[in-house]
Amino acid sequence: MSLAVKVQRLLDTPEVGIADTTLRDAHQSLWATRMTNEMALGAFPEIDEAGFFSLEV
Repeated sequence: MSLAVKVQRLLDTPEVGIADTTLRDAHQSLWATRMTNEMALGAFPEIDEAGFFSLEV
C-alpha cells in the first residue's frame, strides 16, 4: 500500500488518533535518572490495551 493511500485512509477516518508520549517525555522528569527499562516494560501491557494510535519512545 502506498504512502498516499495510507494518508488518504487516515484523512477519511472520522476517528481521532491519540499519540502517547509518556515513555518519551518521562525521561525529562525527576524519574529520568531513576526509571529503569524494566520499570517501563512493566507498563507496556496496559499501554497496549489502551489502544493508542501511536507511541513515541
